[in-house]
Amino acid sequence: MSGGFSRLVARWYLCAAFLLVFLSGCTVFTREPAPIAEVHPCAAPDASTPVSGAASTGCLETLPPPAPEPIVVPEPVPEVADETPEAKQHPRKPRRVVPKPVPPPPPAPPPVAAPPPVPAPIISMRRLEPTQAHGLLDSEVQRPDGKVIGRAIDLVVDSAGRPNEIIVNLTGFLGVGDRKMNFPLSAFRFNTTAAKKVPITLTIPRGAPPSVAQVKQKSQTASESPPTLAMSDTKALRRDGGKVGRVVDVLIDGAAEPQAVVLDVSNSIGHDVLNIAVNWSALHFIVKDKALSLMLEMSEAQVKAAPPYAADKPVDAVSPIVPVASVAPASSPAPSPASAPASSPRSPR
Repeated sequence: MSGGFSRLVARWYLCAAFLLVFLSGCTVFTREPAPIAEVHPCAAPDASTPVSGAASTGCLETLPPPAPEPIVVPEPVPEVADETPEAKQHPRKPRRVVPKPVPPPPPAPPPVAAPPPVPAPIISMRRLEPTQAHGLLDSEVQRPDGKVIGRAIDLVVDSAGRPNEIIVNLTGFLGVGDRKMNFPLSAFRFNTTAAKKVPITLTIPRGAPPSVAQVKQKSQTASESPPTLAMSDTKALRRDGGKVGRVVDVLIDGAAEPQAVVLDVSNSIGHDVLNIAVNWSALHFIVKDKALSLMLEMSEAQVKAAPPYAADKPVDAVSPIVPVASVAPASSPAPSPASAPASSPRSPR
């Protein structure tokens, strides 16, 4: 057994050694390089000289160079000719750039004219409170016990424009026996808080109103008293005689002080009735030929500028504005030569 194993190992060692020697043979057994011999190209063959081969002449036969491949040039793309015949005949000219004309500067705007001056107002207005706009004419008149005995139909004023009397139309039975009577203003009591028209209380003593004899006696003495004016249906005139309007009502406050008059300024009689309220302070009472007349300096333009009056709307009482004429200040007169101080001659020293 030991002898067979040693033989096997010896065989393996021999094979390995032989393999190593075989692989290293390239380094153990070196070969000499072959000599380099120069070979010249063969000369052109001559017709008289027999050719026996390249080996007999000792030259290197060269092969002719290969023929070059043909160069393929792509066909040019034909240009698309213009459709118009003019483009075919004439070549295209270079485009010339024309400069745009510079627009002229805009003209200067015209100078803005100054707005016209606001015209001066020609009337002034005053809003009357509801307690200051009681219509006196056609107001009911009652006794202290509340029984209505008539209606106020007119207001009598003196030359100073102060109310003096109230004319009452006392009603009879079924319209029979109606009569008009004048009562002093102190005999009436007015409601100072009511905003609407309420009856006026006539504080007369017990019994009937003054008798007819007393009224006649009063009318006889009336000629000796200063002139008075009943406001109802009185015409308001200008100084030149023109008519402004006709009084249709008097507006009083709770203390029976008149605040304004209502004028009918419509020129035609019909449905186109126009009423305006004028302040009591704008009225003037002038005595002419022992008669009292009502004057009001109010032009047509001022009448048209006044708002219309309506009993169920707020009342705006107007007054005309009289333009004040500008008076130039008087220039001081120049001193006369006579008034000039004389210069005393100085005596020489």
